[in-house]
Amino acid sequence: MGHRRKHIPEEEKVVKVALAGNPNVGKSTLFNTLTGMHRHTGNWSGKTVDTETAYVKSGENIYAFADIPGTYSLISHSSEEEIARNYICFGGADICIVVLDATSLEHSLGIFFQIREVCPKVFVALNLVDEAERCGIKIDTDKLSSLLGVPVIPTVARNKKSVRRLLSSLEEFASENNGELTYRVNYPEKIINAANMVISALSHEKIEGVSHFWLALRLIEGDEVLERELYLHFGEGLFSGKIENAVRRA
Repeated sequence: MGHRRKHIPEEEKVVKVALAGNPNVGKSTLFNTLTGMHRHTGNWSGKTVDTETAYVKSGENIYAFADIPGTYSLISHSSEEEIARNYICFGGADICIVVLDATSLEHSLGIFFQIREVCPKVFVALNLVDEAERCGIKIDTDKLSSLLGVPVIPTVARNKKSVRRLLSSLEEFASENNGELTYRVNYPEKIINAANMVISALSHEKIEGVSHFWLALRLIEGDEVLERELYLHFGEGLFSGKIENAVRRA
């Protein structure tokens, strides 16, 4: 296991890692084991209501692990989901570890696909594999990794050996010169055409750090809460006449 650190020299490179997923999949327990912290964890929705960060030195890298609130969607409906959405989309994480529930994989994959569309580098911790096995559920992680297009590591959040394996795999993933991995959900042609109209207008503005396709869809949806957040991050240029006209035509 790596060593938790409170203060990081400015000259050292830090890899920012977000721990994301549905509520009650063991994110906070995994965070505690990874970082050596011992916060109380509980089995109720919304327990993590802010973002806590701890630094871990492992191998050649220093990781800043952020434990963000559990969320079912990046289209926020609560303060917890808004915090999670903002960190995932605008927090500048280098890698996002999506924690999935092995006992209810289909249910927890929804947030994975949303995050995969936003974050260029995604890594899966398939948690609760011990409980899944007790329920007679066996998941082929190699096959799942092939289908999802990202590394999938089985974990038991309280088991240090299991988490060491996750950290070792994360080190390998972080050190790979694999560039930005792109991914897009298969949308109907009508939606793709509408998004492309907005993307064309977005190309004239300096908007970095977020998928233009994802951003175009959110602008078309007209989510006022998200639009306020987008204004704070990208300024009034995002709402120029050219972009607004493209959104209306879409």
